[in-house]
Amino acid sequence: MTADFIVTSRFESGGTVVASNVLITMTYHPRLNLVKIFCKEALSFDG
Repeated sequence: MTADFIVTSRFESGGTVVASNVLITMTYHPRLNLVKIFCKEALSFDG
């Protein structure tokens, strides 16, 4: 997929994700420390 986006993730104190330029589904694996982000529409997510 082709999309320009900026993602800032911080899961040390609970979990904060700031995505710029589309964010649809976010999957986080605490054991693998893996974050999968699928982009599609302009959206800002905080939590």
